[in-house]
Amino acid sequence: MTKLLSDIAEVCMGYTLRSSIEGFESGDLSVVRAKDITTKGEIDISQLPQVAIRGFKGSAFVKEGDVLLSCRGSFRAAACGKTEEGVVASSTVFIIRPKSSEILSEYLAVFLNSPQGQSRLGKLSSGGAMKSLIRRDVVHLEVDIPSLDIQQKIVDAYRIWVKLDSFLERKRDLYYNLSQLLIS
Repeated sequence: MTKLLSDIAEVCMGYTLRSSIEGFESGDLSVVRAKDITTKGEIDISQLPQVAIRGFKGSAFVKEGDVLLSCRGSFRAAACGKTEEGVVASSTVFIIRPKSSEILSEYLAVFLNSPQGQSRLGKLSSGGAMKSLIRRDVVHLEVDIPSLDIQQKIVDAYRIWVKLDSFLERKRDLYYNLSQLLIS
């Protein structure tokens, strides 16, 4: 079954910061930027920059079950598990909040990162060298929704692939380091 994203989720804009994140030494809020979402659909919450914004309130707070989608450059998505309090999405990230129990947030992230999802996002994008997505277009994205059982199997298979890929990266690094030792 295929549904529009707006039928299964709410799409919110991230928060527009008034100054550069790099200007802050520390703060009470962590900020997720587009570049913090990896190609494997992961976010390392512990590595996020901190900002100090007094009395911040709004829909840009990241919650468990949200899917974050970078809206500039390469379009990467990540599902949020348990997050610490005080994590905010920046304006380079859409917050997608599933409003239906018929879709798993992890599946939605995997779908958005899949070749089919990326192709559909690419068709909605605008701009020249730096592609971007506009919220009013993203809500019209068509999402393939299999049964919950199949969604969970897809998520489980994706998790296995991510682990295997990490092992292969470490193996390549070890071989490279060994070759460098042998040469020197």
